[in-house]
Amino acid sequence: QGTPRGGGGGKKGGGGEEAKVLPPSPTGVDWCEVLHPTYDKHYYMHHTGVSQWEKPVKGWVQCKDKESGKVYYVDMESGESSWTPPTVGR
Repeated sequence: QGTPRGGGGGKKGGGGEEAKVLPPSPTGVDWCEVLHPTYDKHYYMHHTGVSQWEKPVKGWVQCKDKESGKVYYVDMESGESSWTPPTVGR
């Protein structure tokens, strides 16, 4: 299965491909979790426009709480979550 927009992003499969290094966001939020309306599955959009099906392993992800609809943020490295956006360098 390819990425939602058919582009690159992240490491694929178990081959020898190197993971693409993406620049951090100047706002502190690198990724946004998006629900694909056709597949009813989440994908992840990087602030540079790169998208992928796999959860990112680094960076902050903007998500939406299913029950309240409120936006929250998750640091994929530490597992920390917050209702307020991260600050740059956090």
